[in-house]
Amino acid sequence: MNVEDKELLEKVSDTKDFQSMAYNIRKDGKAVERKITEDVSIVNKEDGSGIDIYIKESAKNAFVYIPVLLTKSGLEDIVYNDFHIGKNAQAIIMAGC
Repeated sequence: MNVEDKELLEKVSDTKDFQSMAYNIRKDGKAVERKITEDVSIVNKEDGSGIDIYIKESAKNAFVYIPVLLTKSGLEDIVYNDFHIGKNAQAIIMAGC
């Protein structure tokens, strides 16, 4: 990601502290950056059609950010993301374009 991408993500998410959260960032149809945390893991689906997001049981204040950046016109991209939330977990999930 370039500086403009990071600035845009900061504006739309209202945060500058991405290091404290789990995230998976796609840009123009490709995964560009991912971070997992103690309470959140993110793995590619075996068939390559998206990701599985796992939030541990009893996690407190887990935050997951799944943005998509589109900087080119005419793109078509379909992915299937599944969220697996453990029992008694508290999580905030922010996803979208």
